[in-house]
Amino acid sequence: MKRTKSKKNYITRLAIFAIISQIPYILMIKGIPSTSLTETTELEKVLKVFNHFTSLFNVGFTLLLGAISIYILEKDEKEKYGIINISILILLSVYISETFGFDGGFYSYFLILMFYFIPIKNKIKLILVMALLNISYVLYMAVGAKGDFFQLVGLYSIQLYSILALPIIYMLHNKTNIFNKNNAIGRKHYYLKIMKYSIYPLHMLIIYIVRIMFFSI
Repeated sequence: MKRTKSKKNYITRLAIFAIISQIPYILMIKGIPSTSLTETTELEKVLKVFNHFTSLFNVGFTLLLGAISIYILEKDEKEKYGIINISILILLSVYISETFGFDGGFYSYFLILMFYFIPIKNKIKLILVMALLNISYVLYMAVGAKGDFFQLVGLYSIQLYSILALPIIYMLHNKTNIFNKNNAIGRKHYYLKIMKYSIYPLHMLIIYIVRIMFFSI
């Protein structure tokens, strides 16, 4: 969002991206909803299909939620919403992401805010915040799951290795900055932006097709 000319247009593109990606996402994870003789009316069949395709939500909705939060938080510098309203916004976003099954949940939501508001050059602060976020995620998952708490902590602790991605993100960020200095390249290859948005839903469709063709599931 830092590079876009219009944050509102960017949020609109994310919303379209999320909606388009939803059906491929559910097809990849759950497949086509099964039909049953118990659904006697067309309305019941429509509701079943609707519930099937809205039982979980793809990462596009998580990105959208993060983008909307960033838009509001940045406006707070001028509007001065107050700490209580900002806290309500963040808590509501966390509630939405967890209750409606947004891909990545609260963890991905806070990652979005972290990478936006903490400069990529501030390596120590990024590591500390990401470590705290990962520990919170591990404890949250261990408490919510059934089984031995300490075994679950050990199981979910694999998430801590995600910190190792920070050096790669830092290098890619620097290369992206060099590439973006040539604005003419960005305008000339506008179709790359469309391709970028298309990869996510298309790869899920491919996975679904391969699954039903070769594995019959």
